[in-house]
Amino acid sequence: MKTETLTLLIPVRNERHGIESIQPYVDIADAVIFIDGNSTDGTVAEIQKRFPNAHLIAQGHHLGKGSAIALGLQEVKTSLVMQVDADFPISPEEIILIKQLFSENPELMLVKPSRHLPGGGSEDLTQIRRFGALALARIARVVHKVTWTEVCYAMWTIRREVIPALQLEERILKRIGKHKWWLPYAHGFEFDQYVFFTCLKSSFPILEVPTYEWKRKIGSSSLFAPRDGLRTLWIILREFVRKE
Repeated sequence: MKTETLTLLIPVRNERHGIESIQPYVDIADAVIFIDGNSTDGTVAEIQKRFPNAHLIAQGHHLGKGSAIALGLQEVKTSLVMQVDADFPISPEEIILIKQLFSENPELMLVKPSRHLPGGGSEDLTQIRRFGALALARIARVVHKVTWTEVCYAMWTIRREVIPALQLEERILKRIGKHKWWLPYAHGFEFDQYVFFTCLKSSFPILEVPTYEWKRKIGSSSLFAPRDGLRTLWIILREFVRKE
């Protein structure tokens, strides 16, 4: 069985009070990359204090969660990388299980989570967000001929070999600042769907697994359902018609 190494990719912004709780997750990873989105509450200092060996990236003028992840992906050196929120709404055991899935399946390229599979669930989904997530998943199934039950949840894990297919420099990073809302590619929350459908178009083996989302422990979500739902829909449709 192949031994896999894992990087945790963690975008942060003003989450100083939750940094201490990340320790159990850092302990099971081989590397950690934090991307700071211009925090003003001492988040950077807290990361440097508690995790001096972590790779810390200043997002600078780049805006949006997607562009933060794109910056971090360029620095990955391990065989696997997991994108995860700083409040870690999943258990350490779930991360270990996902890493094991890759070890047992060398051909696997993407593990995407679903709160809607048997065994999954959420303590944090509002009724409006649940309805939107289910509706977008249904549209994705019809348009892309997939069996996925979820397209809106992050916490995905990919092999490093997937990163070149995302064409981050050309499609994401060079376009930041040229558009503010209706971007031609994913720079915000819709970056997750961009990863999923790029893997699909590239014929990479994908596995959807159940996940249980804990209630948010720190801060509040900056996701705005109508705006981010429309941007997710845009990615679903754009990736269907994209040729290259």
